[in-house]
Amino acid sequence: MIHPESATNYLQRSTSARIPTPYGSYQLFHYVDGRDGKEHLALVMGDVSDGEEVLVRVHSECMT
Repeated sequence: MIHPESATNYLQRSTSARIPTPYGSYQLFHYVDGRDGKEHLALVMGDVSDGEEVLVRVHSECMT
């Protein structure tokens, strides 16, 4: 069951890009919150689409 405030209800992925680094290749995803227009980024390494739990680290940071 999806909670009414679930992020899937209001976050829209706007773009993505492959980011090669000396530590491996990452995928950067950009999302926009449809409620307030705020932007969010996800930096992902590897395949996280298999439904298994993944380690997540959340940062609150000004990107200006």
